[in-house]
Amino acid sequence: MTKAKLIQLIHIAKGQLGLDDDTYRAALLGSVGKTSCSQMSLTELNKVLEHFKKAGFKAKAKHRLSPKSSAKQLGEINKIRAIWITMHKQSFVRDGSETALDAYVNRMLNRAKVGANVSYHTHFLTFTQAIQVLEPLKKWHKREMVAHLKANKMQAYEEFNCLVSGQTYARPIPLSTVPHKSYQAVCNIFEISTNEINPLPRV
Repeated sequence: MTKAKLIQLIHIAKGQLGLDDDTYRAALLGSVGKTSCSQMSLTELNKVLEHFKKAGFKAKAKHRLSPKSSAKQLGEINKIRAIWITMHKQSFVRDGSETALDAYVNRMLNRAKVGANVSYHTHFLTFTQAIQVLEPLKKWHKREMVAHLKANKMQAYEEFNCLVSGQTYARPIPLSTVPHKSYQAVCNIFEISTNEINPLPRV
């Protein structure tokens, strides 16, 4: 498959999975250490495409859920899947399967209930239910990333774009500031700080 076709499929996957720009670039960074498809080799593009397929992208499918599922609803569900798979790749969860994710979804949605538990499936969550799962999942993922950096006494880095040179660097920041940053910011910091394959130049 040509580079242009792979990039086209990756962009289709972004839309089908309902990823915003920050989540999309975090997925690219987590897969191959780069945030732009134009900078990737064929091997790296294929790796990104496989990552999105594991997150639920279907190249030829018109609908992943029922036809009544809104784009907004699909977006939240696919964010849940993408985070779960990422946490598995980062060794924060042992099982990255849909079955394990369903078990987590059931714990989240049933813990406040009184009486018999209800069986939920990630595939069929309503938008409200997806939000109830997504936000705690993001907080859990954030805690795990911060704990990993602290436990391994790692230097934290954030992305820095130099206006003079036009180059992107990894700039050191105090580890104590990381827990106070947004979820997406912590995702970026974690990937930059732990990326030994394609590290950004340090400043």
